[in-house]
Amino acid sequence: MNNDEHIVNHFGYNRLGERFKCCFKCRERSSKASDEYRMNYRDEPVICDKCGGSAKRYNITTHKRRFQCQVFGVEPRPTFKEWLLQQNEETLVSEYTKMFKQLKGEDS
Repeated sequence: MNNDEHIVNHFGYNRLGERFKCCFKCRERSSKASDEYRMNYRDEPVICDKCGGSAKRYNITTHKRRFQCQVFGVEPRPTFKEWLLQQNEETLVSEYTKMFKQLKGEDS
């Protein structure tokens, strides 16, 4: 049962010539399960509890750190520059960090 023909037919080898640990059936089943998870859960749109906007489940935390979501319902509504200067640099979304540093440089 543990001969090369059985291994080639049921397990196979990767590109480095190492034998796969799972058989073809198990690898196919896990691949289908991960595809199903991705389609049904991860890519599902979620409604933001803060602003009511919609974002993908994997992106909702980034959405909540953006300007539009942060100032939703705030009166008086701050300008982007005012809001940005009040933020903590470590928690900013990556596209805001360059602007934050430039504004900090102007104020100094």
